[in-house]
Amino acid sequence: MLIHLNHRLVQMCLRLMRAEVWAQDDVKRLHRIDVRTLPDDELDGLAVVVISRLLITGGNHHRLHEELTASGGYLKERGFKREPRVGVINDWLNSAVETDLGEERFQEIGRIFEDNEESVCRAVDSRSKERLRNLLNTLESRKEREISDITTVLDDLARAIESELDKEQEPRQLEMFSQDERLQVARDDEALKMRLARIPGEKEREIQAIEHRYLDFTDRTFPVAVIFLPPESTVGEG
Repeated sequence: MLIHLNHRLVQMCLRLMRAEVWAQDDVKRLHRIDVRTLPDDELDGLAVVVISRLLITGGNHHRLHEELTASGGYLKERGFKREPRVGVINDWLNSAVETDLGEERFQEIGRIFEDNEESVCRAVDSRSKERLRNLLNTLESRKEREISDITTVLDDLARAIESELDKEQEPRQLEMFSQDERLQVARDDEALKMRLARIPGEKEREIQAIEHRYLDFTDRTFPVAVIFLPPESTVGEG
């Protein structure tokens, strides 16, 4: 089952995640570094995966999309090789099992990561740009659906008002009404006519507002966790 971004459960999870990301170290309950391992035949060496929060905004910084992404590759003593295949990275995460490194080995991996941090960050940014490109059609479809929805609502309202005004044109025995009642009927008719006259402009403004929200897409990436993936044969070294 899929649930939308504004679903209460999603909003609760996002609030908890943001709170933990920005919490002070002494009160954090969310561990942002993990070490897992895979068989040697599934890895070409020490790998790393960065889990990031991807936020896509449009005009006026309106939030259009938010998700967690995974990017990564292989850490070398003298360089970092990005793994561009998202499916491979997902397979790593699905198959990896918990492991416990010795402190010396963990510090060594941390040093290699720091030496290549700039390259890893570029890989994270590239993954965000790719995801944005993949979402362009989805965002365009969502924009068209929102325009269609508001157009339908306002057109239905216009038809309902026109129908009510047509009924008002039918012969009525106004002489049976009091003066105040006849004045109220006239006021009601005038209010309906004024509301009907405002609908075309309102529709245009609503469509312009929607189109503006979907202008100038910007992706913002916030790394939230790092997962090191050493091959099984290297676990325990040092």
